Amino acid sequence: MITLYCADRFGGEWSNLLQAGQNGSLTITLHKTSDYEFKQPGSGYAYEAAASGQTGTTYYTLSGSTFYFYQGVKVAGSGSFLGQATKQEMADYIVKKYQLAEFKQLAKKVEIVDKSGQTQRLSDGRSGYFTIPAEMQGTWYSASNYDGETTHSKYVFGQSTIFIQDDKYDTNGTTTTLYARSSDFKMPLPPTEKQMDQVKGWGLGHLYQQDGLNYMNVMGWYQTAGSGTSFAVHTENIAGNNVQILVCASGARPWVDGIAYRSQAMAEKMQDQHFDDLHYRDDE
Repeated sequence: MITLYCADRFGGEWSNLLQAGQNGSLTITLHKTSDYEFKQPGSGYAYEAAASGQTGTTYYTLSGSTFYFYQGVKVAGSGSFLGQATKQEMADYIVKKYQLAEFKQLAKKVEIVDKSGQTQRLSDGRSGYFTIPAEMQGTWYSASNYDGETTHSKYVFGQSTIFIQDDKYDTNGTTTTLYARSSDFKMPLPPTEKQMDQVKGWGLGHLYQQDGLNYMNVMGWYQTAGSGTSFAVHTENIAGNNVQILVCASGARPWVDGIAYRSQAMAEKMQDQHFDDLHYRDDE
């Protein structure tokens, strides 16, 4: 999607990349963002887009739900910043340009390669980035009624980042980058104010199973109390159709706090719907 969008919007090196992909295949290589000097570094990775077997000069970064695009990038350089767009904006643009069939063909030719050094020791007990399950990645929406007022929330899962935003309590949104923890990490008790500031926006991720669901749990890097927040992708039959939902839960069991859907329209339609096979906090 990104290659097609950028080729049409910005031309130049992205157009050359699109042509190479149409004639062959593409590789998206993940690098450490800290190795570059981008105007908008994003969170977690710098993504190099190139014809397979070649070194690319077209890159993008990601922060929350927004992608930032570059061309003319050299190793450890910055390149030229071209613009930005969300995934939804790119999808709408491609549909408007009648390029959906071309997008589907190109998507089959893309390979992902990780050279970000996730297995390398980072710092402060981080042994690498935690990878969010592929089925969970992307954007989810929820709508809940509190005291007669509807609150809308959005969850955007990247490969190692979570962006959460709502229209009542956190209108700007918050991004958390998930890491794995090294086995020899020693928790500072208590952490200093400087240490707390340093790990702001860091999360500890791990996977577990409970009540037949495959959960991803997220806790603060220095969190010692509480169970954090858990998410799971689950399938429910809605009006005769199997629909994927995002279960948002907390607590020791955990208990379901809310449900998110792949579209805002579905979230509105299913507002505060309870499913019989899930365990909600108010069931206890």
